[in-house]
Amino acid sequence: MWMTVFVLAAAPVKLAVNDFSTNGNVDRQIVGALQERFAQGVARPGRAEVLTPRAVAAVLGLERQKQLLGCQDDSCLAELSGALGVDALAVGDVVRLDATLLLNVRVVDVRNAKTLASASATAKNFDALLPQVDTVAAEVERKLLHHLRGAPLAAPIPVAPWLVMGTGLAALVAGSVLLGTGLTDRDAVVASGQSATPAWTPGEAVIVLRNAAGRATAGLIVGGVGLAAIVGGLVWRLLGFREAPLSLRLDRGELGVFAGGPW
Repeated sequence: MWMTVFVLAAAPVKLAVNDFSTNGNVDRQIVGALQERFAQGVARPGRAEVLTPRAVAAVLGLERQKQLLGCQDDSCLAELSGALGVDALAVGDVVRLDATLLLNVRVVDVRNAKTLASASATAKNFDALLPQVDTVAAEVERKLLHHLRGAPLAAPIPVAPWLVMGTGLAALVAGSVLLGTGLTDRDAVVASGQSATPAWTPGEAVIVLRNAAGRATAGLIVGGVGLAAIVGGLVWRLLGFREAPLSLRLDRGELGVFAGGPW
């Protein structure tokens, strides 16, 4: 198995999100909320720049947007992408089938009018569908970066939270050792002072106690920092922040280290 390092240093992908269509059975406010959530989910600093439907309307003008709003074939979508000066255009539709809401999103490459990515999600209602839009956006973003910037296609496995927790564990162990040796030496001095034959003179005992107190204090500090790092890394991992600066990807049998996002 080969180890490859990928660094996302190319210019960000420029994507325009057109107004999502509907079969008329879905309120336009719901459609608008879904397309806005999708646009926000794809947009990533340094990776993907997104023009929202409002921005598209501002660039094209209302009449031109109306002319191109209903276009679905690839050549029409490519024309719209070219007019906006973007790399790709995302179109979607929200339909209600019986008691189910269905969201479909498709992204077209402006250069060759080919579909770059597609994703969909279903749910019983709007509240259940809205969180799934983030998954759709993440899938579309990965495919876009793969096709247009050569980034690995596989989903990332965040490494940074585990590194933080590992570092915190090492600090916690080191702090425990320092604290333990400090307390052991202190107890030894106390026991020696109560003995008929002390192991240290009074002056030596004072020095040993000072050193023991210093190690114990350092152990508490280092251990506390380590414990905070473990808790912070665990929270980071559980919350699943997408912008982990370091991640692993297994792509077509090749293990890669992927660096990207804000540092």
